[in-house]
Amino acid sequence: MFRLLVADDHRMFREGVVRLLADDPQLTVAAEAATCAEALEAVRTQSIDLALIDLNMPGRGGPDLIAHLKSVDARLRILVVTMHGEETHVTHAMRAGADGY
Repeated sequence: MFRLLVADDHRMFREGVVRLLADDPQLTVAAEAATCAEALEAVRTQSIDLALIDLNMPGRGGPDLIAHLKSVDARLRILVVTMHGEETHVTHAMRAGADGY
């Protein structure tokens, strides 16, 4: 079972992702976050295996958030889910430690 963090500042998007994943027996949504601070707190206090994160959230966003999450838990897998498809965003996210984009 994979414990998942869904981090996005748009509540409707988070709720949609949670509903889409609800029937998957291999996943459980362990935490949701609307800000970077909430995402960091979830990784600090819960056993999270995979974080689905948006690049643009209130607080320390983008590559800074990715690097900080990895510094809190190096085994954490991070998948960036965003509308930004520019190569520079992808490159910066992957260099910061994202496992997928």
